[in-house]
Amino acid sequence: MEFIKKIYDEPEYYDIVRNTIIYIAPKINDFDLKDCISEVYMIAMQSKNLEKHPNVHGWLNLTAKNIAKRYINKRILESARFAKADIDFIEQESTADEIENREQYEDLLKELKDKLKGTDYKLFKLKFTERRSIEEIAAIIGIKKHSAEVRISRLKEKIKNILEKP
Repeated sequence: MEFIKKIYDEPEYYDIVRNTIIYIAPKINDFDLKDCISEVYMIAMQSKNLEKHPNVHGWLNLTAKNIAKRYINKRILESARFAKADIDFIEQESTADEIENREQYEDLLKELKDKLKGTDYKLFKLKFTERRSIEEIAAIIGIKKHSAEVRISRLKEKIKNILEKP
């Protein structure tokens, strides 16, 4: 325990942990950064042989890197869940009139119209506004069914990216 207190109080070790986390997750906020640093030191306290480790700097660096990656993956999953919820909102089998918050729906449509260009917006309208089938979309655009499926899949990814950005 004395060793952990020593490495926690030593600026050199603390900076290794902090800088590694910031390097791996550059957009991390101060609150989450402190949580990640604390988690590294909690793991260090649980490690029985850290004091005897031949490369404590390396151990701290690798542990901080893994904690930062876990933090990033957690944020990505959260963003994906929110984006999926927005996509599900668009894909519902209801019309705009049935949606409780019509204004929110219209704002979402306007944002997508502004950000989707050319064929992407046409695909969006056919699939999500007019509720056309893949076969109908392929025939209207003049492409094969498989190509329409691929384009719709790519369109969903674009929409997720648009909705994830603040």
